[in-house]
Amino acid sequence: MAQQPQGLERNAIGLTEVLFQSITFMAPAVAVALSIGFATTYALGEVARRYYAGGRTIDAAGLQQAFQSMLADAKQMQGKYTGQIAEQARTLDFSKLLSMVRQ
Repeated sequence: MAQQPQGLERNAIGLTEVLFQSITFMAPAVAVALSIGFATTYALGEVARRYYAGGRTIDAAGLQQAFQSMLADAKQMQGKYTGQIAEQARTLDFSKLLSMVRQ
């Protein structure tokens, strides 16, 4: 009786398959982690928009106050959308994503 080899056959799966399986497993956690940066990015963008729309006349204290105000607003928005972001990450079809990347 011949002994069967143990483990995976060489080249049974490729890097692409392993990579996308790993991404699928990590996507919900990554989505939540990335949504944390949402608030800061949103607040910085809004402060920059106000600064340039106002003719670049806001002083440092005004910029800081505007940032804190926008950050508080953005954190509320983040809480509203975090569940949606995580759900979309959980249901993301990576086979479609791969075909879009290859185009």
